[in-house]
Amino acid sequence: MSNMINSITHSKIFNNHLKRVINDDAFAAKTVVTCSVLKDVFAYTVRYKTTMDNEKIPEKRRPFVAAMDMASGIVTAIAQIVVGFAIASPKIQNKLWNAIFKNAQFKNIGIAKKSFATILALVGSGVITERILVPLLATPLAEKMEKKFFKKTEDGKTHYPLSKYLHLSKKPDSMKTFIKKADEKY
Repeated sequence: MSNMINSITHSKIFNNHLKRVINDDAFAAKTVVTCSVLKDVFAYTVRYKTTMDNEKIPEKRRPFVAAMDMASGIVTAIAQIVVGFAIASPKIQNKLWNAIFKNAQFKNIGIAKKSFATILALVGSGVITERILVPLLATPLAEKMEKKFFKKTEDGKTHYPLSKYLHLSKKPDSMKTFIKKADEKY
């Protein structure tokens, strides 16, 4: 494990990225926003898969609930990238910094500005998208997605988009070995 981490931390791409994050406030903020978006994409994918498999949700309503999960994930990802990257831009950051901290005295203004840019981009993109944009856009999008992509098969079951990739019926041997070892250990 340490060899893998060591090879990553000593790689050229990792070190170039790290230098850029240290030297460029906007890039640092965009990196944090991108990580947040990737986390949300994973979370919404899990929610979508869970909805597909949830027999407690009536079959009649399940396609819309799944479409809502998918639409919310799509809107969240796109809106967070757009809003977060806009807030992280140096032009917006300078205007906001000057409006809020015009007469403030900081010992190390560079660190304060970088922290401000990163926090504002992350919080701003999260609050604006998840509390304002997603509720407005996801429901109409989910209705359209349900009609277009969630079709009934001949046997009356609903075909869920991406179900081929999310319903893994057979675990790979390496996963079986991992689970067996974990079960033995604990």
